[in-house]
Amino acid sequence: METSTRLLIYTLWMLVFPELFTVFHEGEAAHTVKRFTGLYTGPYFDPTTTTNITTQLGTHAYIPCKIKQLGNKSVSWIRRRDAHILTVDRYTFIADDRFQAFFVEATDTWTLQVKYVQARDAGQYECQVSTEPKMSHFINLNVVVPKIEIEGESDVYVKRGSTVQLKCVITQSLEEPAYIFWYHDGERVLRYDQSAIDIRMSRKGTDTTVSTITIFRTKLDDAGNYTCSPSNLDSASVYLHVLNVHSAAST
Repeated sequence: METSTRLLIYTLWMLVFPELFTVFHEGEAAHTVKRFTGLYTGPYFDPTTTTNITTQLGTHAYIPCKIKQLGNKSVSWIRRRDAHILTVDRYTFIADDRFQAFFVEATDTWTLQVKYVQARDAGQYECQVSTEPKMSHFINLNVVVPKIEIEGESDVYVKRGSTVQLKCVITQSLEEPAYIFWYHDGERVLRYDQSAIDIRMSRKGTDTTVSTITIFRTKLDDAGNYTCSPSNLDSASVYLHVLNVHSAAST
């Protein structure tokens, strides 16, 4: 076969199957050269990667960045409000240990995890690839802060011997609290005697949780501060006044 024909065949093979060709050094195969084909010849952000993440105060946020054909490039996460580099690959560069990055190879995704999200964590985050020039994808983290209140006035008045119910309502809650504790003057209220106290929790719709505490046959020592305290959220309080007057129901 003529030299020009062999060269033509070799060139055609390189064009059709570039990923199969091997670099030779001193007569022996040294390593295989990875060549990307198609529209992109290097790293690129998957167009399906989100640009908005919404999470609830106190929960964990996961901010994904899907990068194709990353090769040996590094991935950094940067908080845009102060230009602070949070992570580079799996290494964390901030004293706040709530931040961590991890890679899922099966989906080509670098994810920034923010534990126990605070309101100040809201804002824009940059996923940056160490190409020249740098490539960046921006994602907004939205933090929803649930509202909590005990229905009625901040001071509740009841007659001794009557039944009183306090209702704690949590709205704009994407996730139901793991628990809601009630406290009386700083001590947790437990249901040792269900004939005296009843505590219930229920979910209403997609973003509302209600907890009620019912006190039967109130006594003078039931008076005091009552606090509704959900997991990972602020609390709400009312003051219960028990009047030393028998109710009509107790006579």
